[in-house]
Amino acid sequence: MDKKLKNKIPYFVVSKSPLGGVFVEIIGNDIKNKCNWVKDYFDDLRMVIRDIREGEKDYYAKIREIIASCSVDYNPHNTETRQFFSTMQNKLLWAVTGKTAAEIIIVRAHAEKPFMGVSTWKNGPKGKIRKADLYIAKNYLTAREIHDLEHLTTMFLDYVLENLRELHPLTLADWSDVLDKFLRQVERDLMPEEEGRIIYMVEEIIEKEYKDYCCGNCLRQV
Repeated sequence: MDKKLKNKIPYFVVSKSPLGGVFVEIIGNDIKNKCNWVKDYFDDLRMVIRDIREGEKDYYAKIREIIASCSVDYNPHNTETRQFFSTMQNKLLWAVTGKTAAEIIIVRAHAEKPFMGVSTWKNGPKGKIRKADLYIAKNYLTAREIHDLEHLTTMFLDYVLENLRELHPLTLADWSDVLDKFLRQVERDLMPEEEGRIIYMVEEIIEKEYKDYCCGNCLRQV
C-alpha cells in the first residue's frame, strides 16, 4: 500500500465477514477523526491514481501499481494476491480480444509464423526472440488491440476517479467488482469462469513451438 495512504489509516481494521468476503470497520470514538481520516484517505487516493495514470508505464503496470498502492488488504506475498492480478489481467484481455492470456498464447504462438506470432518482444524488432517473450500474452496483440487495451485502461482509471464518492477503503475484492461494473457500463463482455486446465497447456505448447521455430531458423541459415 502507498506509504502516504498507509500512514493515514489508524482508525480501521480489515476483518472477514461471517457471510463471506471482507469488510472494513472504522474504529475509535472520535467521530471528527473518523471523518477527517476518510476525507484525507480519499484525497490522497485521488492524487495517487492521477499520478500513476499520467505516468509512462504500460496499461497493466498502471493497474497493478494503483491496486497495490490503494488496497487496504494488499499483500504481495500471498498466493491469492498473485491470482487476483492474473484474473484482473485476464478480464481486461477478454474485454478486448475475447480470450484470456493463456488462450491468446495457445492460439497465436506458432513456429511457422513470422517471429513465432509475437508482434513485440524485449529485444525487438531486430533482436532475438527469447522463450520468456513467448509467455507474455501482450506480446501477441496487434497494434489495434494494444491501442484498444490502453484506451480501455485509461477509461477505467477515469471511471475509478469519478466514482470515489462511495467512501469506503478499497479491498482487492472491491477492485474486482469495480472492474466488472465498469466493463458492463462500457458494454464489454465479461470473462466467464476461468478453466485452470488450459493454463497447463501453455508451457507444453511454447516448448514445442519454440523448439520447432529455432530448428527452422537453423535450417534457413544453412
